Amino acid sequence: MIVYVGTPFTKFRGGLDAAYRVAVTVTARLTAAGIAAYSPIVHTYPLSTAGAPDYLDHDFWLAADVPFMDAAGALLIVKAEGWDESYGIAIEARHFRKAHKPVVHATPEEIAHPDFPQWLRQRLDAKAREMAA
Repeated sequence: MIVYVGTPFTKFRGGLDAAYRVAVTVTARLTAAGIAAYSPIVHTYPLSTAGAPDYLDHDFWLAADVPFMDAAGALLIVKAEGWDESYGIAIEARHFRKAHKPVVHATPEEIAHPDFPQWLRQRLDAKAREMAA
């Protein structure tokens, strides 16, 4: 299963480069643990700096992200600064819930814990069972 990694970006208080580093770090952590992970920030921020539409064009980027949301089996919302104000995360969460796919929240500190990949797998399995019942 692909885990779609939702992280704050434009609302991240540390700035865009720091928000990008959070997204890269989380996605790398999951990938290193054998969890297929996709982060729209990791994918699109470099594209926007290389001539693709501006990273603030929510309509363009959210439309571009829909096929990736559809392909992913779950959403991990990273509760980094600004996550609760993020327009993108709100849209992503709505999309996953509407598709009846699991949505899991975790803080950066929880993600840094050595047992996080195992916890995430267990949490996603439990959510999937809940949703199937």
